[in-house]
Amino acid sequence: MRKLLLSLCLIGVFISYGATCTISGTVSASSSTCSSIGTGDTMLITGTLNLNSDYTVHASNDIVVIVDGGSIVWNGNYGFDLGSGGSLFLVNSGALVNGSGSCNATKVISFGGTDLASCNGGGASYSFADIVTAGGINSGGPVPVSLLNFTYSTENSLIKIAWSTASEINHERFELLRSYNGHDFQVIHSEFSTGNSHSVKEYNYLDKPNGTAEVYYKLIQYDFDGKTNTFNILKVKLSDEIATVLPNPFNNFLNIELLDTDDHTVSIYDAKGKLVLSKETNSEENITINTSELTTGIYFVNLGSYYYKLVKE
Repeated sequence: MRKLLLSLCLIGVFISYGATCTISGTVSASSSTCSSIGTGDTMLITGTLNLNSDYTVHASNDIVVIVDGGSIVWNGNYGFDLGSGGSLFLVNSGALVNGSGSCNATKVISFGGTDLASCNGGGASYSFADIVTAGGINSGGPVPVSLLNFTYSTENSLIKIAWSTASEINHERFELLRSYNGHDFQVIHSEFSTGNSHSVKEYNYLDKPNGTAEVYYKLIQYDFDGKTNTFNILKVKLSDEIATVLPNPFNNFLNIELLDTDDHTVSIYDAKGKLVLSKETNSEENITINTSELTTGIYFVNLGSYYYKLVKE
């Protein structure tokens, strides 16, 4: 069995799920809090992060902050600032809490120094309640669906496509699409929402594609208001064999039908291992090679890591 795990995906943008700094128990935010993480890394809050002063989560880096059952507490009129490409998600009843004083417009969440949300929504586009309802926020605003992963596993001729979400708000359905060339996709499965969620939900679909070396999958998420999010494409390689080479035995020509759309070099070697012909495919799906000048005997045609043994008559 072969399995591929893709990166953490946040509303159509895949961010490398790198190192994780976990905050458990009760911690007062300071410049040393999770100071070792960088772009693409994750701050996981399972306990309580107290803001007793302004706190910047690596303004120059794009950090993913996941409040998993924990809380961020504003103990005064302070800011929680992420980099412009950062993201904040609330899962498993994760909370944004007004700890002391009034819930006002100076308790803020900002991205790259720009205030996007405040405790009561004043002076900003959104309130903390809006973020809790949506389940998360990035520089573009509250997010309707946070996709944690989009993966596949293969066994024999079957492919299991699986994905999971951290939260779902205003979400109507997912559509899973398949392609054999990476360009022309068709819907093979629809998964409809069972309601808003702030806990992890898992989905999977078992597919049996036609016999081919590669197959592609794409996931599209639809909101009730008609908006869509398209997530990165999965490319599943089913075999090292990437072409059909005919005829065998051959005479004056070889016909090669590629099973993928990548560029390849076709190399033909004689029985002693000497390179006798070479041709670039240049993304063509079907190519013909003139072999009239080759003498009779055994030859090996190489594409990628696969070798085809043929006989010239």
